[in-house]
This record gives sequence, structure tokens and C-alpha cells, in this order.
Amino acid sequence: MTQPVLSPQTVESNIRARVRTESQSGSGIRGDCSIDLAYESATISIEFSSEVAPTLTIGQWVTLEFVSNPGSKPIEARAKAMSWRSTGTLETYTFYVERDESQPLAALASRRAEERIRVDQLNPVRATLLDCNNRCREGLLHDLSLGGCAILFQAEEPWMLAHDRRTKVQLDLFPGQPMLSVEGYLRSRRLNGFEVLFGFAFEPSQVESEEVYDRLQRFLELRAQEIELLKL
Repeated sequence: MTQPVLSPQTVESNIRARVRTESQSGSGIRGDCSIDLAYESATISIEFSSEVAPTLTIGQWVTLEFVSNPGSKPIEARAKAMSWRSTGTLETYTFYVERDESQPLAALASRRAEERIRVDQLNPVRATLLDCNNRCREGLLHDLSLGGCAILFQAEEPWMLAHDRRTKVQLDLFPGQPMLSVEGYLRSRRLNGFEVLFGFAFEPSQVESEEVYDRLQRFLELRAQEIELLKL
């Protein structure tokens, strides 16, 4: 059977991955990951808190289980540990997945693209970032999915840059209603014109809350309907 060709692409890091070894029972160790897909293979980088990071030998084969959003069907792949690095509080392993194993991972890329809704800045949504010391910075929501969001800020402050502890994001999804508060982690920053685009991964246990999930899902469905109407 002819294998589909995978164009190079990156699945963003709000996808969660569990690492299981041959001798390990249970659900494995969970971390945040990004996946670079190519025709012949996939390269997966998974970031763990140092307190729970697995101890793997380079070249060791493991089973990776990927979940993009609560309720979605997990995807598994066999992978080889290729490198390890530590920043003190975080440890990152890079894994190699061969072509036959990497084909199902293409579904994650398409699933993420389908589930993420770009927010029209002509109909903006206010977003506020808060830390544990009640410092805050207001921006505008750039895009949203059940697994995370991206927020545009005019400028950065040093306290906003911490990626090793939880932060809180408040989203004004439905004006006139209380803002939705979701905790998560900073996963990316990049320039977007004259602004800075911050990418956040929601803490999965937060999204599993019925209230949070329902409000996110309702907003995504409404914006998706608006997009379809504009196409008519």
C-alpha cells in the first residue's frame, strides 16, 4: 500500500504525551511535547518537570501515547530516545519515530489545525495573564482550542517569561458574563508584527472541569459557525 506523503509540519506543544517503558506498569510519565513530522520519520521533543522526569538510556525504545485534548482518542507510537538535556527544573528528551510508526501522528497535526479557531481581531476577545503574585497583563486572544490558546501582548515583562510554573489566563469569551479562568503553562513566545504572541497550554485537569470545557466548546462552536457564514 502506498504510504501518504507527510509535508514537514510541527504539532504545537499543547499535546500531552505519556512515556511507557517495557518494565513500567500503569499510565506512564506525562509531559508536554512538540512533534516535527517529515516523510520518513518524526522527531518528538517531550518536556518534563525534573521532579517526575523518567530516567532513560540513550537508544532505549519506549512507547509514547499522545492525547491532544480531553476526550480525544490516544495515539501510540514506538520511539527511540535520541538525546536528553536539563535546565535544572525541566528535562527534555528527544525521540525518533520511524515512518511506519509516524503515519498515525499526522492525524494529530490535522486534528490540531481543525480544532484551533483563529479569533477575528475585528471582533476581539480580551485576555488577561495573571501570576501567583497577582501581577497581570492584558492582551487580545489570537487563537483558541480546547488544549490551549495564544495571546497577543504589546510588550513583555520579566515575570511573564516563567515557563516552569503554572500561570492563570482569563478569557472574556462572552461579554457580560464572568471571564473564564484557566490555569496552564507558557509554551512559546514569538514576534507577531509589533506585538509578542504568547502560546499557552492549558492544564488538562482544568479543561476536564465541566464548566470550563462547556464554555470553551461553546465559544469554539459559535466562532466556527461565524467563519462558515462568512464563506457563503
